Amino acid sequence: MVATEMQHWPSRLLSSFRQRPVTAILLPLFVILAVPFVLKRGSEWQEVYVAAARTLLAGGDMYAGHGYTYPPFAVVLAIPFVPLPHVALRIVWYLVNVASVVVMARSAWELAGGPRLGGIGSTPRREWWIVVVGAMIGGAYMLNAFAHQQNDLVIGAPLMSGCL
Repeated sequence: MVATEMQHWPSRLLSSFRQRPVTAILLPLFVILAVPFVLKRGSEWQEVYVAAARTLLAGGDMYAGHGYTYPPFAVVLAIPFVPLPHVALRIVWYLVNVASVVVMARSAWELAGGPRLGGIGSTPRREWWIVVVGAMIGGAYMLNAFAHQQNDLVIGAPLMSGCL
């Protein structure tokens, strides 16, 4: 029985990807993007935001010495990351950013009145073109936020949720 199940896993995987094509595309993309995000040598998030949060928690001036010039919200957002070790901080921050992308995309889709996206063939082709064009436009900004490890996506998620 186990051998038979093992032989059919490729067809089951392909079938699930046909039923959930957005997940099939985004899951590998987010796994690939995780590698440079976690392994990047310099991180604006750590060197500016988390460093300013660490200074603030120590009773210092969060605007002194780190290049932090933004409103205090981002420092408050970084406070829970201060005690985390380097790799854990990067992984958690990455997952927060991925969740933010999902929230923003779903909120934008619902705000635009898009129907529930089903599998290939069950959703009109026109809707898939809208998804592709939207991803091409927004994707560059998303990739930039991941590359620089900024908090733009994390700010965008509650904003889009609020609009919804």
